[in-house]
Amino acid sequence: MAEAIAQLKSVVRRRPAVGIILAVLAVVVAAVAYQQSRQSPSNQLSDVPEGVLVGQRALNFTLQTADGRTVSLADYRGRPVLVNFWGTWCTVCREEFPVFEQVYRRYRDQGFEILTVNIGESAAAVRQYAQDMGLSMPMLLDSDRAITQAYRVFGTPTNIIIDKNGIITDRMTRGLEEQALVRQVENLLKQAS
Repeated sequence: MAEAIAQLKSVVRRRPAVGIILAVLAVVVAAVAYQQSRQSPSNQLSDVPEGVLVGQRALNFTLQTADGRTVSLADYRGRPVLVNFWGTWCTVCREEFPVFEQVYRRYRDQGFEILTVNIGESAAAVRQYAQDMGLSMPMLLDSDRAITQAYRVFGTPTNIIIDKNGIITDRMTRGLEEQALVRQVENLLKQAS
């Protein structure tokens, strides 16, 4: 190693231009390394691919609710969200909705949101279902099933959990048990604060 340094010093003494080039190169490398180390997490998030799989940024969507409001997933950026794809015919959905409603009421003031996406049914049918079940969560309508297809939903219920940065952290095609959901929500809220 000492011999290599001595040879480098000898070359630099004989050819000063090589020394200047090496010095400039060292400064450029240091500047690039410094700049990359200072990148904020939000800039790094833009490198995460958008998609529908765990680890990807959730595809944004905009849908109407059963009561006529327009809702976009992007409106909830900065908060953890559970997106639930469901249908009135789904018996597992009927079983998990009381759990969702309880968790929604318990955690919504802390920043957690649940968006239910009904697959292909009318606003009147969804409103009646929500009323019969005593649900206050936003009931979105995917009338043409475009979002359902984009999210590759092949069965109900399909539950997708998204963190505050819009990254999908879990995707399940089954009902969620209350304790498991509460654990996930509390972990996401800890990360969000």
